[in-house]
Amino acid sequence: MYSNGHYTFLNFPGATNTSPTGINDLGEIVGQVEVSQYVSTGFLDVGGNYTIIAPPGSYTASVRGINNEGEIVGNYQTSVQGIGYSFIYNHGTYTTLDFPGSVCTFATGINNLGQVVGWYVNNNAGHTDDSFVYSNGHYTEIDPPGSTSPIAYSINDEGQVVGEYGEGGTNHGFLAQASLLGISHQLDVSLI
Repeated sequence: MYSNGHYTFLNFPGATNTSPTGINDLGEIVGQVEVSQYVSTGFLDVGGNYTIIAPPGSYTASVRGINNEGEIVGNYQTSVQGIGYSFIYNHGTYTTLDFPGSVCTFATGINNLGQVVGWYVNNNAGHTDDSFVYSNGHYTEIDPPGSTSPIAYSINDEGQVVGEYGEGGTNHGFLAQASLLGISHQLDVSLI
């Protein structure tokens, strides 16, 4: 972590690799650590005190984001070749996110309103991906016009979602606008 001209090294005790992936305004850091070959777990670092973040029964887990309320989003599998699920961790409680009809769901970010973004695989061949916003128990798909495999990465407190998508072998960025009071069934999408 780099702050005010100083570097702080993050090393989860006993882990092979420590990979931070998110930080909130309070300086709480989340990420994933490799605990053995091909097995990782999520972590929360609060002032150098590490806590494992992994849903009960998970084989491997990763954490992608944390908001200022301490809500954490991440992903997990229940076995080596198990289906991927997402979760929200809120002060000791895990809630699984599973986009309806999807094969795998991956959360990538959360804002201070608790709105979550991510992507999902919608067929068994694993070739078609789509993005989503999860808000107040409802999923809304993000589908930029003419895009293939859109992936939403982050959402801010204004409901702006950024991500990328493929088109004709080239990747492009997108900006989608969600409502602060709830997600509509149609998002305004601007291509970057």
